[in-house]
Amino acid sequence: MTIGALGYLLYSFVTYAFEIVLNPATLLYIAVLGLGGWSFLTGLADLDAEEAETMFASRLLRRATAVFLLVIAALFALNWLHEILGSVVSGRLPAGLAAAGWPMNPPYVLDLGFVIPIAVLAAVRLLRRQAGGAWLAVSLLVFLPVLSLSVLLMTVYMAIDGQPLQLPLVAVFGLVIALSAAFAWLALRARPKEVVDSPSNSRPQGPRRDAPQLIGS
Repeated sequence: MTIGALGYLLYSFVTYAFEIVLNPATLLYIAVLGLGGWSFLTGLADLDAEEAETMFASRLLRRATAVFLLVIAALFALNWLHEILGSVVSGRLPAGLAAAGWPMNPPYVLDLGFVIPIAVLAAVRLLRRQAGGAWLAVSLLVFLPVLSLSVLLMTVYMAIDGQPLQLPLVAVFGLVIALSAAFAWLALRARPKEVVDSPSNSRPQGPRRDAPQLIGS
């Protein structure tokens, strides 16, 4: 779970650190990006792959999660490729980029270069029951709803600011939040619970002494 949340942090603050105009919060963006990056790397070393595998012991959950990740990867890839190729052919920036005043959209790079390949890799390894597929899938199931929620909030803020509300976008990301959160809940519910001994049970016991017997008994 932590890796998924840190992945979202890196995803967001890469945009803030490299794309937002220099402002008083720039050093904060750099600090959060750096701390998030190092935390992400150190968190990878503490991953429990065996525990993650137990979360997808159910064949149905494993296959459903893999299909969901493949569908998400395909939708994101088709959407971004449509915008990029349309811009290349027409010679004009996509409407969203033009409105934001950005020369380039960081999610093009982050999604096509990292998120989509990782989603496909997680789905394939889940279907084949290969090592690493489970923890990649769990991380993505945490990453996706947090990212989708941030996009929805941004869309609502833009609508309040006077820009047209994109209802199809709201519907798609709302569905992603619901499905990814549901899959994440099912996977985490299947995680084995640790048995915690009570203090009385965990207290070391000395050698048993028999009660003294009375003489002549």
